[in-house]
This record gives sequence, structure tokens and C-alpha cells, in this order.
Amino acid sequence: MYILKRTRVKNNIKIVKAGPFSVTRHPVYSSTLAVLGALTLVIPALILALIAVAIWLYVVSSIEERILEDIEDYAEYKRRVPRFNVVGVVVWGCRNIISSSSRGEK
Repeated sequence: MYILKRTRVKNNIKIVKAGPFSVTRHPVYSSTLAVLGALTLVIPALILALIAVAIWLYVVSSIEERILEDIEDYAEYKRRVPRFNVVGVVVWGCRNIISSSSRGEK
């Protein structure tokens, strides 16, 4: 694949394991699936879009993960943290909203 041949990981890259990356390896993709899944509950005709986007995100994340395999500790992180965790990322986001509002942050 062209993208794998052209993409290289820089030296001394550290894996981010805090924040939303503690519950899913792909928090943006998981959030996208959460929003599209919620929209599908309101507009059932979007089910095909949800399926297509889920397949596309799986393919893209597989390519990205093949690029990241050479990073130290990535195998352990990959074993411990799921690729997509829709529920986990939503719960993590809700906790952050609640904790920041209780501290008076905007």
C-alpha cells in the first residue's frame, strides 16, 4: 500500500495513554461512531451510512496501526486498550464535562 511505504514514524515518539486514549486507541473515530449511532436512533435511514463509516474507519485505523507497530510499548498498549470504544469515550467525555462544571470551568 502506497501510504505505508511513504509514511514513517519519527524517532522518540511516545504513545499518549492519558485522557480519551486511556479508553480507546482512536477516540475521534469512536466519537464519530457514537454521534452517527445516536443520529441513527433518530433517523433510522442512516443505518447504511453508519455501517459504511464503521467499515471505512476500521480500514483507516488498520493502516494507521500498521504504521505505529514499530513504536516502543505500542504492542502492550494495543493489547490493553480497545481500537474503538464508543461507550468508553462517551463516558470519559461526560465525566470531564461534569468535573469541569463542578470546578466552575467553562
